[in-house]
Amino acid sequence: MEIELKTIFTESELDKFLQSKFFMERVQKGSEQVLQLTSVYYDTHDFALQQKGSVYRVRTTLFADGHKEFESTTKRTVAKNGGVAEREEINEPQKNPLPKLPNVQEIFRTEVTRKAYYLKYKQALFEMAIDRGKIVAVNGKTEAIDEVEFEVKAGGVEDLENLRQALHQVADFQEEEKSKYARGIALLR
Repeated sequence: MEIELKTIFTESELDKFLQSKFFMERVQKGSEQVLQLTSVYYDTHDFALQQKGSVYRVRTTLFADGHKEFESTTKRTVAKNGGVAEREEINEPQKNPLPKLPNVQEIFRTEVTRKAYYLKYKQALFEMAIDRGKIVAVNGKTEAIDEVEFEVKAGGVEDLENLRQALHQVADFQEEEKSKYARGIALLR
């Protein structure tokens, strides 16, 4: 299960948050990682997966040392409340970036530089991911990605709600209600 909060910070507010006492006291030392992520989203020619409420992507992760990993993911949204989304998520390692599902074609891709940290808040653990990049649809339309995600790594929805409330006390940001998938689909119209 994936449980995450998507947010949008201005550059100055993000800088202020990263230097805040709240962040400094909760960031796990040595957890910072910079990754290059290319996620290719697929569906059938008649969007059968979308009609079933499913999302299928294959992600290539390039690590700072040059190592690459490939992973296919199937998602389905279970619950949504503002910027907080709860999704069923099945991840499977792959040997290459090709889709395993038959009869699918690329509909769009995301190309993102992710700066990630692990934060401890109360008894829960979160990944904070600063994503900057773009969505590129097969029709040539593009849209910028500039968001910060907080994903539960150990804990539950209540823990994310607690973090969400605490973040609103220490930072000025907007919640992003649209997933990268929803934004990519909108580019196809």
